[in-house]
Amino acid sequence: MALPTDAADGPYLDIAGVKVRWASGPVGVYVRRSSRDLSVIEIAIARHDGLAQEALEVENEEAGRYPLGPMEYWRTRMVGKYRYGPDQHLMTDEEFERDWAESLGDGGET
Repeated sequence: MALPTDAADGPYLDIAGVKVRWASGPVGVYVRRSSRDLSVIEIAIARHDGLAQEALEVENEEAGRYPLGPMEYWRTRMVGKYRYGPDQHLMTDEEFERDWAESLGDGGET
């Protein structure tokens, strides 16, 4: 992707030869992948976090139905998989426990 400036049309994104008008400035990019083979299903560019928020709400609903409860659902999703801390190491069980306990003070659920 390139962000050239064309004096007649203003800034635009060039995605595989398709030109899309674009106002300059930082934006979020949300990529949805298939859980089967990690292929890209959707790429969305937005100036808000609505798409990411929607995906989180779906996961929270899943966590609510998880037989062992939301805490264990999120533990299986995060421990050993999420990057954590300034050095970006993989999250440990102890770090998950600490963060979960802190979130309970902010209205989190068990």
